[in-house]
Amino acid sequence: MTKYKYLFSLNALIYLSLPIFALFPEMTSYLFQVAPFEGHRLDSFQNLMFAVTPIGLMYVFALVKQEESFIDLSIFYRLLWVGPFLLFNWIGGYIDGSLAFAMIIADVLIPILAIAIVDRNQIVRARKHIKNKINFLSNKIIFVESLIGFAVILVGSIVHIVSGTHGYASSFIISIFAIYYFWIFWLSFTQTRIESIIGLNFIRFIVLGVILFTSLSNIFTIKVFAAVWLFGAFMHNFTYLWEYARKKISIKKWLIYFGIILSFTSSIWYYLFYLFTSGNTPALSWNVYRQDLMISAFVILLGVLVENMTKKASKHVVIISWLLPFSSIWFTTSTKLLVHLGVGTPFHPSWPARGLAPVWGNSVITDINFSLATTFMTAISTTYVAFVVLRYLKKEGWLSFSWHGIAVILVSSLWMIVSSSGLPAPTESLNVATIPPFFPVNPITAVSIHVLDILFGMLLIMLGIIFNNRLRLNKAAIYIVPVLLWSVSIYPKIIAHINF
Repeated sequence: MTKYKYLFSLNALIYLSLPIFALFPEMTSYLFQVAPFEGHRLDSFQNLMFAVTPIGLMYVFALVKQEESFIDLSIFYRLLWVGPFLLFNWIGGYIDGSLAFAMIIADVLIPILAIAIVDRNQIVRARKHIKNKINFLSNKIIFVESLIGFAVILVGSIVHIVSGTHGYASSFIISIFAIYYFWIFWLSFTQTRIESIIGLNFIRFIVLGVILFTSLSNIFTIKVFAAVWLFGAFMHNFTYLWEYARKKISIKKWLIYFGIILSFTSSIWYYLFYLFTSGNTPALSWNVYRQDLMISAFVILLGVLVENMTKKASKHVVIISWLLPFSSIWFTTSTKLLVHLGVGTPFHPSWPARGLAPVWGNSVITDINFSLATTFMTAISTTYVAFVVLRYLKKEGWLSFSWHGIAVILVSSLWMIVSSSGLPAPTESLNVATIPPFFPVNPITAVSIHVLDILFGMLLIMLGIIFNNRLRLNKAAIYIVPVLLWSVSIYPKIIAHINF
């Protein structure tokens, strides 16, 4: 091991030892000759120590994997980012002088020694690393996540400084979280291996634990960081699984297996939830469970249907194989979260109409998450899938049933927007920006009609798949059955508008 690595092994040990100072603040006061930590000052000091500790794990990972380029990038981060924020807090009197001096030694002096004395090739190695081409979608995702996360911390730190609410080392504590996105930025240029996936998820788990079990969760910027951090973990892990599955199985099998697993896990959730709850919540959980089963069935049917599309749809089918399962997990998980939190969403107006939940989620992050999840699932994913199928499905013979089934589901989804939910604002505070339904009907009636549309639509898709190449073509049925389906779909909508 080089002197360079010895130096940062020592640095890793320093970071990993910081919880000792947090748990024994009297020792810290004695060693650094500062006033005893009490009240808010003690809370902030402990937050600072715990927030910095996981950095040591990242250095351990880099040292074990012989990845000097991460250490190189971290040096520039500590000099150009940590140094200024630490200096600001010291000059502003937001942190004790002797404690700040000790941090400067650990976070600034060691990097300077590394550059000046031990190793002078940091810039060369760092530039070489970030010139690596990002080939995989999973790496591109964490690259984008790193930029978004860094922007969140940068803006949050600046806003905190100018807002006049600065407490003991508070802007410095917020700024520290940027290092975790520097690490993800570095990882995006490395070849994805299972050990790096495990290491990343482990550190994500530790960082989230630090936030959840300290008062850091009360800081709005850290709440946003945690939301981005958690969503990034979900998106990256799913994409890595999708990339792995593409190497092993066909898109048809991937979609079918995914739909089966989604329905199975949702069934477990529903029955466990039903056993351990009472009152109105099980009624709401049934609505969510029914919705999950319909989504699962739609994914399975689409998996079978992709084999009957023209070759021109091949690129679209690959996109759908990622887009539809991803949005399905996001949407179904977000809906379950609303149930567990006992809150609602304006995207489901029938819930408050039936007294099952309030209109909003009582949290900006909850509201924004469900708004994005719904937009991704309905406006983007389902709509894209429908248009691709309608454009590229081989419509000859019985497959015209499947074409009409997809069309009915698409039209019904658009009708729900103009007649039931409208276009809700992303948060309650922006409710004035909500676009109400253009031709409103009773939301409970609308949901009942929409559910029947989906069921009849999927039934027609399934019949088209089953009859294709198995049953002798009946030209009369090819025309009569879709007409009957459209009639059954349109008539209740007309009655609903007349009666409202």
